[in-house]
Amino acid sequence: MHAAGRTHIEWTALLLGAALAALAVAGWQVQGGIDTPPAEVTLVAAPSEHLALTPPGGTATTGTLRASEPKDGLEQRTTVQNATGGPLLVGLRAEPATAELDRTLLVRVSAGREIVFEGPVGDLRAGTPGWFELASHESTEVRVQAWISPSVEDDLWRGRVQNVELIYVTKAD
Repeated sequence: MHAAGRTHIEWTALLLGAALAALAVAGWQVQGGIDTPPAEVTLVAAPSEHLALTPPGGTATTGTLRASEPKDGLEQRTTVQNATGGPLLVGLRAEPATAELDRTLLVRVSAGREIVFEGPVGDLRAGTPGWFELASHESTEVRVQAWISPSVEDDLWRGRVQNVELIYVTKAD
C-alpha cells in the first residue's frame, strides 16, 4: 500500500475514533441527575451534675437522615441514673446549633416506657413539658429518636448539617 492510501486510512480511523468518543461522552449520563446529600444530624448527650449517664455524657450519635418513619431515623439510648441522695425530677432540653431544622427535624424522647416528648426539635428548646421521677440512685433508659417526616419537602432538609446538644435538666422532688 502506498503512503497516500495509508494516510487516508489513518485519517478515517482517527475521525471515526473521535466521533465514537464524542458520541460516548454525549450519551453518558447519570440516571436521576445530581442528588443532594441527606441531612447529617449529631445528637450529643451533655454531661450532668446530678445524673450519671451511660455511656458517659458527651457521647455523640451521628447519622444521615432522609425523610422516613421514626424507626428508620437516628436513635440514641442513654442510661440515666440519679447520682444524688434524694429523688429528682428529670427533663430534657435540646440546644440545636442552628435553627435550620427546628420545624423539620422531629424528635421523640422516651424515659423507660413513657414518651415524655414528641414533636419538632425547635419545640424541645424549651424542654420536655413533662418530667419523669428518679429515686436516689435509681436509673432508667432514655431513648431519643430523630427523623424527618416523609411529608416535609426535600429542600427544607437535604444537605443540612445539625448538631443537637441534649441537656438533662433536674430539680429536687
